[in-house]
Amino acid sequence: MRAHILCYHIGMASNRKNKKSVSGIIVNILETVVGGYFEALTMGGSSEAKIARAQAEFLNDFFRKSDKPITKQKKYYINQLVKKLINSKEVVFVDGKLALSQTGQKHLAQLKLNDLLLKKLPKWDGKYRVIIFDVPENKRSIRNKLRFKLAEWGFLRLQNSVWVYPYECQEAVSLLKIYFGLSRDVLYMTVDSIENDQWLKKDFKLE
Repeated sequence: MRAHILCYHIGMASNRKNKKSVSGIIVNILETVVGGYFEALTMGGSSEAKIARAQAEFLNDFFRKSDKPITKQKKYYINQLVKKLINSKEVVFVDGKLALSQTGQKHLAQLKLNDLLLKKLPKWDGKYRVIIFDVPENKRSIRNKLRFKLAEWGFLRLQNSVWVYPYECQEAVSLLKIYFGLSRDVLYMTVDSIENDQWLKKDFKLE
């Protein structure tokens, strides 16, 4: 029985490791697309041919830039991932280049958010990072998810739609805005002071 349980836990750990590895590869692929490192150099032929050339050029560039040797099996696997991202319309062909669709941008943001931890620096710079949002009532569920994520990251609530954190976190907030589709509804600010902030300093352990 113990052997069975041990094998189960090892299998679960292996699955989590594999999922994390796959997520890391997908993030690298999507970030390379964002970087715009590749395009179909020969523009003749059908749309399918152009996409195939852009994909081939991307893979050559992707493999060349890798800091570790890539086996044939892994190259095949990455090629299949790229095809899947194209077929799912996360990566699209625009003006001779492969680019991220809105769906692809959301997927990239989600993957990066999964492993994101906000930094707590040893020394506070004396400034607060304030998040203000005005999310419409028809997006109530998204608004609640946003609040939950901010609380999970360690933000403190000043008001229902005003949250504060003492350290730089603009990149994380930008990912949230992309993932939830709230680019116009969320505002990030850095402020020098907040009135009556002694309770904030105490809760954030800044003193």
